Amino acid sequence: MSVERTGTTAELMDLMPCAVALLRLYGCRNEAEFAELTGNSFRGMVLPDDYRPLSVMTQEISGPMLTGKDVLLDYRYISFCIRTRQGRVLHVEGSVRLNCCREGSIWSVLLVDIHTRYMVMERDALIFFTKVEKLAKADTQAGALG
Repeated sequence: MSVERTGTTAELMDLMPCAVALLRLYGCRNEAEFAELTGNSFRGMVLPDDYRPLSVMTQEISGPMLTGKDVLLDYRYISFCIRTRQGRVLHVEGSVRLNCCREGSIWSVLLVDIHTRYMVMERDALIFFTKVEKLAKADTQAGALG
């Protein structure tokens, strides 16, 4: 997770401590490498051609998501490309939310590499359809499917 603090300048944001998974996504061993790579800004996290301020990115997306028992979570979907410390270009996606706190408004951003997400979905689909196929064969052998 990464958080972006809104302040007097919308273009250079102070990034708060980030999760190990985000460091790995960018190919960084520690927060110092991440800060060097991104300039501690959301702008620095995104390839220049894909960059739009989070406030703009979230306005392009309609409506909040409802989840849980009468709980409104105002997360929005985002998608853009990044360049890792090693120079690899990755397409990432995730959700973003504006949180209010004593210090002001803070954007929290959860990101995942799209390729990794698709690989997990493919694996899960393969497991699911393999189980369905086994059940269908068992039902056929038992005469349950006529």
